[in-house]
Amino acid sequence: MTVSRASFYLLKQDSPERLMQTACRLAARAVAEGKTLFIQTRDEAQAAALDEWLWSFPAESFLPHQRIGVDDVLSAPVRFGPKSAAPFGDICLNVSSRPVEHPERYQRVLELFAPDDASRQAARQRWQNYKQLGFSLDHNEV
Repeated sequence: MTVSRASFYLLKQDSPERLMQTACRLAARAVAEGKTLFIQTRDEAQAAALDEWLWSFPAESFLPHQRIGVDDVLSAPVRFGPKSAAPFGDICLNVSSRPVEHPERYQRVLELFAPDDASRQAARQRWQNYKQLGFSLDHNEV
């Protein structure tokens, strides 16, 4: 059995724009590698903001995506929302501070978090959870 991997990405700047830009870059990279991706958002407002970013990122191409709960037929390689309607994706990108439900169903989990104390503490708790589950772990600054 393959060991799942969790990668933590600490944002150097605490801004909604930086979060969205980084999420779009990671999503584009996953799709370029032929992977499917579920992006867990904080709430519907964050999902709507992400939808706007995904329509225009990257500027020179289109990243196929669908918002769960808004689009009826889901077929895009990138799907997102506060909750996954059903298990989907090779990768889960978490842009919320909530733990990922059933992280073991993904090959990889990407955790994006801000540099403030509350976000760091929540990320530390999620790190410990993945460690207990036997995930391979790494940390990056973006």
